[in-house]
Amino acid sequence: MRQLTWLLRWLVVPGAAAAMFTLITLCVLDGSCDWVVSFWSWLTQDESGSTTIRNVGLVIGAVVAWVLTVRRIKVADRQAETAQQSLLYDRYQKSAEMLGGRLPAVRLGGIYALQQLATEHPEPFLPLVVSQYCAFVRHPFESNDGETGGRRPAPEGDSKTLREDVRAAMEAIVDLGRDPKTRKEIMGLSLDLSGANLSGVILYEADLSGVNLSGANLHVADLSGANLPKANLSVANLSGALLYFANLSGANLYFANLSGAILSGANLHFANLSHANLSDANLHVADLSDANLSDANLPKANLSKANLSEADLSRANLSGADLYEADLSDANLSRANLSGADILGASHPLTDQGPVRRLTQDQLNKACADPGDPPDLRDALNPDGSPLSWRGSPCGGSGA
Repeated sequence: MRQLTWLLRWLVVPGAAAAMFTLITLCVLDGSCDWVVSFWSWLTQDESGSTTIRNVGLVIGAVVAWVLTVRRIKVADRQAETAQQSLLYDRYQKSAEMLGGRLPAVRLGGIYALQQLATEHPEPFLPLVVSQYCAFVRHPFESNDGETGGRRPAPEGDSKTLREDVRAAMEAIVDLGRDPKTRKEIMGLSLDLSGANLSGVILYEADLSGVNLSGANLHVADLSGANLPKANLSVANLSGALLYFANLSGANLYFANLSGAILSGANLHFANLSHANLSDANLHVADLSDANLSDANLPKANLSKANLSEADLSRANLSGADLYEADLSDANLSRANLSGADILGASHPLTDQGPVRRLTQDQLNKACADPGDPPDLRDALNPDGSPLSWRGSPCGGSGA
C-alpha cells in the first residue's frame, strides 16, 4: 500500500501533470491546437467512459514507465561506474603492493602494471602512480642479501650498477612524460627524487622540469638533451655526468659536484652554481649568462666560447681555466682567481673583436691571481682596441 501511495504521489500525479503541461505549452507555441483536438478525439473515440479512462491511463502509464526507465538507467550507470572504480583501485593497490615484493621480477611486474594503469586512466591514477614511482626510487626494497639502493651517501666515484627495478621505475616516469596521453598531466606534477641513488642512469632527452634531485647521486649519469629547467640539484653528485645540450635554465646547483661533467652546449641561463665544484668540467659554448657562479670551483674548466655575460663570478676559482673567446661582458670578476687562466688561447689567432669578447680592463682589475702565475693576456684587447694588461692583486687566501 505504501509503495502504491508513493507511486501515485511521486510518479503518476507528477507525470500526468507534466504531460498536460507539455501538451498545453506545445499548443501555445505552435499557435494551433488542431493536433491536440485530434489527440483528444483518439482518446474519446468510444463513447464509453471506461474506454476514455483506459486511454488516459495508457498515456499516464507510458509517462510513468518512461520516468522509471530513465531512473533505472541512471542508477545502473552509477552502479557500473562505482564497480569499475572499485576494480581499478583494487588493481592499483595490488600493483603498488608488488613494489615491495622480495623477487625482482615481482617488483618489475608492479612497475609495468602501474604504468599501464596510469596510461589507460590518467585521471585519477597518474599522480598516484608517479608518487609511488618517486617513493620507490628514493627508498627501493632492500633485502637481507645485500640488494640495496635509494637514499644513502653519494661517495665520489661511485660506479655501482643501477638496479634494474630502479632503472625501470625511472624509465616509466620518462615514458609517461613522453606519452601524448599523459604528457600534459605529468608536467604539472612535483617529482621528488631527492637523495636517490641514480648512479649511471640514462635519462637521454628526458623531460623532468622542476624535478627535485637535491642530494641525489647521478655519478656518470647520461642526461644529454634532458629538459631540467628550474630543477633542484643542490648538493647532488653529478661528477662525470653527460649533460650535452641539457636545459638547466634557472636550475639550483648550489654546492653540486660537477667535476669532470660534460656540459657542452648546455643552457645554464640564470642557474645557481654558487659553491659548485666544476673542476675539469667541459662547458664549451655553454650558456651561463646571468648565472650565479660566486665561490664556484672551476680549475682547469673548459669555458671556451661560453656565454658568461652578466654572470656572477665573484670569488670563483678559475685557475687554469680555458676562457678563449668566452663572452665576459659585464661579468662580475670581483676577487675571482684567474691564476694561469688562458684568456687568449696562444694557439688561436686574434679575431676582429679580440679573443675574449667585451672583457674590459676594469673587470680584470677586480680579479686576483698568484703573483707568479698571472692569466695569459697576450694580444687581448679592450673593446676600444687598447691592449689588456694584468694589474690585479694577489689572491692570498681569499681567491680560491
